[in-house]
Amino acid sequence: GSADGAVISRARNAAVNVWRIDPNESDGWWRVETNYDHWNAVPKADDRRDPANAMMEALGSPSNVNKDSMTDVMKTWPVFNPHTTFTTIINPSTGLHNTSVWRSVS
Repeated sequence: GSADGAVISRARNAAVNVWRIDPNESDGWWRVETNYDHWNAVPKADDRRDPANAMMEALGSPSNVNKDSMTDVMKTWPVFNPHTTFTTIINPSTGLHNTSVWRSVS
């Protein structure tokens, strides 16, 4: 169903937090997870979460989500930045699983 997704934050031996998709919330049809636990503030020097959430909100609804729109979100500064190691887009309903591994050039 529409509420079948979750971000599970784990400690070594147990789940610390389960953050579920909730289509009853205006921003609940998506979840943005970065390197920082969603319940904590992000460091000002590495705020990818707020821009990613704004881009998802601008999409307007799940019907506007597809591989191209998600690639646009994931490859837009500062969501994508020199510290990005990999980007994964998964859509279980279509079987899409796309991972890009980024390597820095020194």
